[in-house]
Amino acid sequence: MGEITSKLLNKMLEDRKFRLLVKTTNKYLKSNPKAYPLMVYQAIALANLGEPRKAALTFGKILNLDPNFVPALVNFGALKSSLGEFEEATRLFDRALLLNPKDENALFNLGSLRANLGKWPQAAHTFGQVLSLNPNKVEAIIGLGNCLIELGEADKAQNVFVKGLRLNPSSADLLNGLGMALRMQSRYDEAILCFELAMKNSPRHTDILMNLGTTLGDLGDFVEARVAFEKAIQISPRSGSAHINLAYLQTFTSRGLQFKKLSDLAVDKTLDRHQRMLICFALAKALDDLQDHAAAFHYYTEANRLQADSGSYQVSQDRELFKSLSDTRTRILSVTLKKTDLKMFTVNPIFIVGMPRSGTSLVEQIVSSHPNVIAGGELDLVSRFGKSICDGSTEISTEAIRSFRELYLSKLAERYSGVDFVTDKMPSNFRFIALIKSAMPEARIIHTFRNPGAVCWSNYSRYFESPGMRFSCSLENLCEYYNLYTAFMSSIPDPTFNEIYHLDYERLVLELEPEARNLISYLGLTWDDLCLRPELNTGPVKSASNSQVRRPVYQGSSEAWLHYRQWLPETLIGLRNTFDVKFANKHLGPI
Repeated sequence: MGEITSKLLNKMLEDRKFRLLVKTTNKYLKSNPKAYPLMVYQAIALANLGEPRKAALTFGKILNLDPNFVPALVNFGALKSSLGEFEEATRLFDRALLLNPKDENALFNLGSLRANLGKWPQAAHTFGQVLSLNPNKVEAIIGLGNCLIELGEADKAQNVFVKGLRLNPSSADLLNGLGMALRMQSRYDEAILCFELAMKNSPRHTDILMNLGTTLGDLGDFVEARVAFEKAIQISPRSGSAHINLAYLQTFTSRGLQFKKLSDLAVDKTLDRHQRMLICFALAKALDDLQDHAAAFHYYTEANRLQADSGSYQVSQDRELFKSLSDTRTRILSVTLKKTDLKMFTVNPIFIVGMPRSGTSLVEQIVSSHPNVIAGGELDLVSRFGKSICDGSTEISTEAIRSFRELYLSKLAERYSGVDFVTDKMPSNFRFIALIKSAMPEARIIHTFRNPGAVCWSNYSRYFESPGMRFSCSLENLCEYYNLYTAFMSSIPDPTFNEIYHLDYERLVLELEPEARNLISYLGLTWDDLCLRPELNTGPVKSASNSQVRRPVYQGSSEAWLHYRQWLPETLIGLRNTFDVKFANKHLGPI
């Protein structure tokens, strides 16, 4: 194949003239049936024409003739990856890299595969290998930046995207990535500017519209957020992400156009599993608004089934984790950091923990209404820096706990310079209370709890993107996880248990002022009446409850699950709050 032919074929790929490419390669292959590069081009064209079986047969033919032809291994791996055959794709990439460890395309495709599987550390490493070979490969820069975002390394991701923008200042994907990194650092105005610039360069890029809408929603600008999601639907009418975000921003009062779109999409078998799962959650929410609880329960069940099928969660994984956490807890609490050895920081964390959907967002809104407190949202810092200590995979020592303290507080101070108090509202940090108390004895911890049926139903009926929430896809698993949580919290040894502020959500919404005053007093802050008007708090809210907490405090949300009682298992209906026993004849709050 001569130089002109290579240029011609690459131009056809670039111009997406796939049928012409197949016709051209067929012509040349008649006179040279073993021209492997031509056959690779033909297979790529067939895959892009929606004929993966023919493409696979072509790749197979090449590899039967020459099992070590690296371009065929790499592109066949890319095809297998696109078909969801990840193990076979990995085998093909590994084979290619065994033959040529510096094959840039093999490394890039392997990095992309690992990212698709959520193997973020491995994917980041692989994209780094690509960039060591070709520092200017923008696609690898985008891949690395996105991995760093998933790993919670927003500052590093920012630097990566900025580097990429020096190479390609108009790249919508780079601007979008930079916007996501800035949003993670609570730099919302800069993030929105990045998204808007990205949209100018790529006005039909739905992912950018989704990120813009989500960021506007964080800030409480639900009107403009809705505009962004509606634009995304106009561009991509079958986008489950756009539909579910739009559904969460409205209360359905009739079976109008949006409802009809959801109903049609929910039974569209051509939608992939993930998109159909999102549509089913959105339709269930609409039916719940319309008080059609039987139909809503059907679609909640289907949505959770689809989400559960996409992963490999087993509740036994959490059983083992909680056992490890219980086994290490006493040893962690026995480690005492000397005050003279503690590096002090100007920022003070306030941890708000509990089951997801137990009222942590409302509590954060109340607390961060105080002039001296900033809402940090759901930070992943404790898990990132401390989980290995708590699960026993890192040796428990004074040095390890001191290192955790300094990593956590330095990162917090870096993000929130000049701030007195910052809330960390990651609910699952309840698992790491022992480490928090040992490393940061000055920290305040608020534990919120709620009616068991209400909190479990609220988890089941809400879509969560985080893989850490897969326990919520099954009512049976939810009940077991709830029991693991209550057993774990109730067994926290004294005096640590008594140093935590235990806050009953139902009591909070019934008696807002006395409960809020007790809470602010526990934090050592002077009272401010703004804490009684959390709905006026203009700070960002990055959680599934961002629209609910913008409303005045209301009662009755803990009874919503009763509409579904007839379809719920006895294990859920029979759940009891073991905290009630522990708190018998005692005041809530620090005991």
